[in-house]
Amino acid sequence: MDNKSINITDAYNLISKKILINKISIDSFKNQIEFSHSSAKLQLLNVTIMRKKLKLIKQLNIILEQQLSEFDQDRQAECLNLYIKINELDTPTEEFTTLYKKLQELESSINTMFRNIQELESHIPSEKNITNYKIKPKEENNTNCAMEYMGVGTDLPDVF
Repeated sequence: MDNKSINITDAYNLISKKILINKISIDSFKNQIEFSHSSAKLQLLNVTIMRKKLKLIKQLNIILEQQLSEFDQDRQAECLNLYIKINELDTPTEEFTTLYKKLQELESSINTMFRNIQELESHIPSEKNITNYKIKPKEENNTNCAMEYMGVGTDLPDVF
């Protein structure tokens, strides 16, 4: 890779942008971890609901099979009760709703961070690594303002 020169101000700005990108990345990774944990909780909640439904439907099938051999009013009432319980499980719980909203917020936050990182990176040269640059050395100037005013240490003729 060829070495390119860069001044201190540009280097400072590039490094500052990289630091900001890294800070946003850290927050994004934390949100992604939290998103994964919340998603896992939501999936476990769904598994629990599906297991309850599975148990109720198995009970319902046993009763319905009995109804095939001999119709009974009490069993019919049991069937209706089981249908109600199954349908109630379709109504989202407060825990489910809270987790779902949290996932939506985290996803939005992660997407915003991703866009911010892309925007910041678009202003960084393709090398994306400040260590690929040589910093221009500051020009040596052994004179101070008073000396320059007096013409000392300059190429100006000494008139005083």
